[in-house]
Amino acid sequence: MPVQALVPAYYLVDLERLRQIAGAETLRLASETEIAALYPDFEVGAVPPFGTLYGHRVFVEECFVGEPEMVFNAGTHTESICMHYADLAEMIKPIVGAFGVRPRGAQA
Repeated sequence: MPVQALVPAYYLVDLERLRQIAGAETLRLASETEIAALYPDFEVGAVPPFGTLYGHRVFVEECFVGEPEMVFNAGTHTESICMHYADLAEMIKPIVGAFGVRPRGAQA
């Protein structure tokens, strides 16, 4: 079953930690072809974090909780959505966890 993981753009995803949080036996990144098939309404690489609309669980890195402003793709590479974390959380009911890794030297 596909899942979405939402982390800041400059973070890496700890796939093992996400697998544990998701309670999955295995977890891997989807290919571009798989993403295109899962989310045909959106451009590959610009899928917004609305996986719950497709029956997919959405996991959000805990650093986003309480953020007054989040910006993410709106399904294309030229349009974005800006919203408060609380509004996004109310819409998608994400699972919050610590699975993002800030690379050394990366600035917020």
